[in-house]
Amino acid sequence: MPLALITGYFNVHPALMVSECDIKSGYMLTTLREKYGLPVKRVNRRIEATLCEEADMNLLLAPAGLPMLVGEVTALDDAGQPLAYSRAVYRGDRYKYFQSFTYD
Repeated sequence: MPLALITGYFNVHPALMVSECDIKSGYMLTTLREKYGLPVKRVNRRIEATLCEEADMNLLLAPAGLPMLVGEVTALDDAGQPLAYSRAVYRGDRYKYFQSFTYD
């Protein structure tokens, strides 16, 4: 049963070519910082509750009107330029959200 639908966009130099292996290996922002040396300075996260949209119903095997949790993340460099953006749609009946992270 699918839990989430996640779409990501990366504003990085083509020579860095973020790979599928990178995406599956863990938290993408940590990979951008540690593997590629990109200066992720600030992360903006927006989370909202909504109802399942028709476009997501088939991919998430969810009925129309099911409560969903939508999260958007934008990672910015030290100049305020976006490095990455992602949008995640989580099934409200199968997902709990907890967040904890620290950056030096």
